[in-house]
Amino acid sequence: MRVQELHGKLASLAPKVVFLIAATLRPETMYGQTNCWLGPDLNYIAVEAENGDVYVCTKRAARNMAYQGMLRVENKVLPIVEMKGYELMGTKLTAPLTSYKTIYTLPMMTVKEDKGTGVVTSVPSDAPDDFAALIDLKNKPALREKYGITEEMVNVEPVPIIDVPEFGTLISAPSVCQMMGIKSQNDKEKLVEAKEKVYLRGFYEGTLIIGEFKGKKVQEIKKAIQEKLVKAGEAELYQKPEKQIISRSGDECVVALCDQWYLDYGESEWRKQVEQSLSDLDTYHGEVRRNFEATIDWLKGHTCARTYGLGTRLPWDEKWVIESLSDSTIYMAYYTFNLRASGKDLVPNHLTYYLYNHTAIWPTQKEMWPTGIRANDHLLLNSEKLSKSTGNFLTLTDALDKYGADGMRLALANAGDSIEDANFETQVADSGVLRLWTFVELAKELMTEKDTMRSGPNTVNDKMFIAEMNLKIRESEEHYKTLMFKESLRTGFFEYSNLFHQYRERAQVQSGLHWDLVHRYLTTQVLLLSPICPLISDYVWQNILNNERSILHASWPSTDEPDLSLTKASEYLAEASHCFRLRLKSHMTSGKGKKGETPTAPQPPSHGIVWVAKTFPKWQSIILTTMHDIYKKNKSLPDNKELSKALGSAPSLKKYMKKVMPFVQAVRERMDKFGESALKDTVEFDECSILEENMDYLQSTLDLEGIELKWTEECENERTQEEVVPGEPYLTFFNATCLQLELINPQPHTGLFQAILPVYENDNLAAILNIHEDNIS
Repeated sequence: MRVQELHGKLASLAPKVVFLIAATLRPETMYGQTNCWLGPDLNYIAVEAENGDVYVCTKRAARNMAYQGMLRVENKVLPIVEMKGYELMGTKLTAPLTSYKTIYTLPMMTVKEDKGTGVVTSVPSDAPDDFAALIDLKNKPALREKYGITEEMVNVEPVPIIDVPEFGTLISAPSVCQMMGIKSQNDKEKLVEAKEKVYLRGFYEGTLIIGEFKGKKVQEIKKAIQEKLVKAGEAELYQKPEKQIISRSGDECVVALCDQWYLDYGESEWRKQVEQSLSDLDTYHGEVRRNFEATIDWLKGHTCARTYGLGTRLPWDEKWVIESLSDSTIYMAYYTFNLRASGKDLVPNHLTYYLYNHTAIWPTQKEMWPTGIRANDHLLLNSEKLSKSTGNFLTLTDALDKYGADGMRLALANAGDSIEDANFETQVADSGVLRLWTFVELAKELMTEKDTMRSGPNTVNDKMFIAEMNLKIRESEEHYKTLMFKESLRTGFFEYSNLFHQYRERAQVQSGLHWDLVHRYLTTQVLLLSPICPLISDYVWQNILNNERSILHASWPSTDEPDLSLTKASEYLAEASHCFRLRLKSHMTSGKGKKGETPTAPQPPSHGIVWVAKTFPKWQSIILTTMHDIYKKNKSLPDNKELSKALGSAPSLKKYMKKVMPFVQAVRERMDKFGESALKDTVEFDECSILEENMDYLQSTLDLEGIELKWTEECENERTQEEVVPGEPYLTFFNATCLQLELINPQPHTGLFQAILPVYENDNLAAILNIHEDNIS
C-alpha cells in the first residue's frame, strides 16, 4: 500500500516511494480493502527495497525479506528509520484493487509483531476481526482521539465482494457477527469461531461478485489474482515459516532464497510421461492411485542437491552433492521382479520421484518403467499404537518365541489388506497357532483312515465339494496376485477348511468320505497356505503326505472351471439346514404359561415336511422381472422411490401394493448376498434333488425319524404358499403315530437301563438299527 503523503518520521524518506507492506493469503479479498491496521505499540522499521523503494514493516518481517532477495542488501537488515505504530496513525494510503481511492492507517490492538509483517490490510466485509475493530473505532470517539484518528478516516462501509452460501450476496463478516452476537473486538472466542465460518465457506464455496473475475469461484481465481498483482508491480511473493522455528544454535529461522539445483518435476512433457507410467502402474488400491494423481498435480521443482554430507557429486557442478531422495529412486529397476512395497506416506515424495526418474532415464523403454507399487500404513498392536511407555509393545523376537514363525506370519497376514493401519491381534495369533496344530492333527488322522474311505464314482456331495475347492483355489490365486493376504487367508485357509468339515459332516451320514477328494483337499490346502505359513505347510507336505521333495518345488494347484451351479447348490443346502435348525429350536421353545404355572416343554417332533416352491407367486414374479429389466438396462437399481413409480403402473399389482415395497426391500437385501441372481425367479439347480440326496444328513442333523418333500401348491396353509419362494424351503414339524417298544434289561445287579424305542409305519429292522443306534448300543 503506497503512502500518499510523507509526514512525521516518514518525511525523512522523501523523495523515495514508500510502501506499507501487508502480507495476505487471500489476494481476492483486496477488492474489499477499507483501511490498514497497525499495532499502536509495535516497533516498525523502514528498509530500502531491492529496487530502491522503501518498505515499512516489522524487523522480523524485514529479516525474512532480506534472505529472499527483496531488500537492497542481502541477508542483512539495515533500518533507515525506526518508529512506533502510533506514530504512523492516520497515514493516507493507496491500495490495489479497492474501490476507495484513499484508505487510512488505523489502530488494532490484536496485531502481532511475530505474525505476518505487522501491517494488516482490512477487509471488514469478509473478516469478522476487521469488522469488529472498525465498529469499535466508529462507536468510541475517545479511542479515535487517543490516536489522532478523525471521523472522516473511519467513514467507510464494508464492500461486498464474495457471494457465500447461507450469507448470500450480503456482507459475510457483518452477517455472521450479527448472528453470533459479536459486539466488539473483545469478543475474542466468538471472533475465532466467526473467522473459521467465514473464511472456510468464503474460500471453498464463495463466488467473486466484483472485478474482472466476477462470477468465478474464489478457489479457482486466487492464483490468477495473485499473478495479476505481481505482474502490475503491486505485490511481491513473500514466504515465511508457518510458526516460529528455533534452530539448534538458538536463532530464529527464516525462509531463505538460495542458489540451488532443481529437478524440474511438473514440466509438461515430463509430466505427460509420468502420467502414462502411472496409467500402466498397478497400485493395488484406488486410493493410492488417487494420491499419486494428486501429487503429480501439485508437484513442481524439487531441490536435488546440498553442499555437504555423503553422496554422489553432481556431475556438472561438483561442489554440490546429490541429496539422498534424488539419488535413490532407480535401484528398483534392477530387482528380479518390479514391485516396490513401501509406506503410503512416501507417495507424495519418494515414490513419485521414482516414477519421474525412471521415465527420464528410459523415456522410450517402457519395459524399464515401474510396474507395481504396493503402499501400506503403520502397524497397530491390538488396535492401539505400538508404545513402550504404555507397554503395548511386541518385538519380533518375543513374537517368534510366543507364536512361532508361522503363527506370527498368519496374524500379520490377517492384520489387514487396506492402506490404513494394519492391526496385529494377539488373539488371532493365539487362535491361529491352535488352528494350525488342529490342521496337522487332522491330516495325520485322515491319512490313517485312508483304507476305510471309499473310491469310485462321485456323489452329488462329492461334486459340490470339488466345485467349491476349485472356486476357492481360483479366488485365493487372485488374492495372492493382488497382494491381498488377508483375503488369501480367508479364502485359502479359513473358508477352505470350513468347506472340508462341511463335506465331512454330510458324507459321514451318507456313503462316507471319498479318498481322492480327501487327498486333494490336504494337498491343495498346504499349497494354498504355504505362502503365509511355509514351515507348517512343508512339514505336512513331506512328513504326512509323504512327498519326497520340499513344497518349495511344488506348483500351484491346477483347477477345472468351477461349476457355479454346484457351489450355489451347496450354499443352498448349508443355508437350508441352518434355517431348519433354527426352525426346530423355535419349535421347541416353551411358550409363556398361565400366571403361576410353569410352561410345559413341547414334545420333540418325530417327522418333518420340507415345502419347496416351484415358482414365485405371480405378483412377486412380476416385480422380479421388472427389477431385473431395470438392473440390466442401468447396471444398477435406482432408489425405492423410482422403483415404486415403475411398479405402481402395473395393473396386476394393484391389489398387492401394500406388499410390493416390503418385497422390493427384501430383494435388495438378498442382492447384497447373492448379487444379480437374487433378481431371478428360479434357481439354477434342482432343489428337490439336492434335498433328496441329503435326506439322511438332514434327518441326522435335525434328529428326526423322517422328512417328506412336498411342493407348496399341495399345502393348505395360504401363508406357506405365499411366503415360501424358490431357493428358500420351509420346514414344518409333526409327530407321527408309532408303536412304543419298551426294551428292558432283565439281568439283575447291573447298571444297564431300560429304553423306549418308537417304531413307525414302514420301519424295517435296518432303519430301526440305523436311526436308534445310540439308544440300542
